[in-house]
Amino acid sequence: MKKALLVCALLASIVGTANAMAIPTTNAYVATVLGSNAYTIQNGGTQLYFHPQPDTQYTWNENNGSASETLATYTYNGVTYNRDGMKTFACSSVAYGKTLGSVKIEFDYYTGADPTTGINIVYYPTVNFFVTDGTGHYAIWSATSGGTPFSTAATGETGWSRFTLDLTSLSNSTWGQMNEYNGGTTAKPYWDTIKNWTIAGFYDYQRTPEGGFEAWDNTLWADITNVGTLDTTLNQYGISLSWGDTVGGMYEDGNGEIGSAANRPYGQAGRMIKDYTISVGETTYDVVFVPEPATIAILGLGAFCLIRKRK
Repeated sequence: MKKALLVCALLASIVGTANAMAIPTTNAYVATVLGSNAYTIQNGGTQLYFHPQPDTQYTWNENNGSASETLATYTYNGVTYNRDGMKTFACSSVAYGKTLGSVKIEFDYYTGADPTTGINIVYYPTVNFFVTDGTGHYAIWSATSGGTPFSTAATGETGWSRFTLDLTSLSNSTWGQMNEYNGGTTAKPYWDTIKNWTIAGFYDYQRTPEGGFEAWDNTLWADITNVGTLDTTLNQYGISLSWGDTVGGMYEDGNGEIGSAANRPYGQAGRMIKDYTISVGETTYDVVFVPEPATIAILGLGAFCLIRKRK
């Protein structure tokens, strides 16, 4: 009896030590806007494939879903096209309420033939941070749109490279790209202007689908576009890896076409990433990709109904 107790105590000690040493995890919720599940979660949640994001018959409008002439179309090289693209977001809340300058993210990205179209995947997805200065100004700071230094390096695995963006060590003179903002800074602010902005989710200047996010089967969280709310239940999803565009038909309005048939340079191939980590201060989190909560709820309801039927 004493030996059994000793073995149990030893096992408990080993498990406890292992748990203490385990790297914490956090979720990145994945959802598609203006489409349905245009992504595949793989390898137990450690890998995400962003499908090619085609044109749709829908348009992007104001936050409240109202139509707008200025948002429904886009002019490129003197030609006007419908603003009809779609996007898949993988958003994390782990850095909610923290400063922009306290974060480091890393992930592996794939270069090679897209599994859907065969077109070559050559880069990583878009890296966006949703931030506020705390005085009513909100912005999408796009770390991969230009100006912000990051590094890429081969991992040794065929087709895969490591992307590293360390915001804890940028110089004050570094400039970054504000893709959308509602005042308070320039479109290309220097780092000393925004490094202390708070990571705080989506906001009212974000482009949304006709009818609002909640009009679609993948809603990207019903409350995500609440205006200016620093609340623990709203606007938490401030770090986003996304693929696609609000303007799907840059050269031709394809209405659902992908690949070479769409005749457009952006979004024709997908993106594939894995082994995503987010460091906030001294803590590093392994990120697990999961469907956004509305999708999970629907799947759970289906399983419950199946169990009831079997009984």
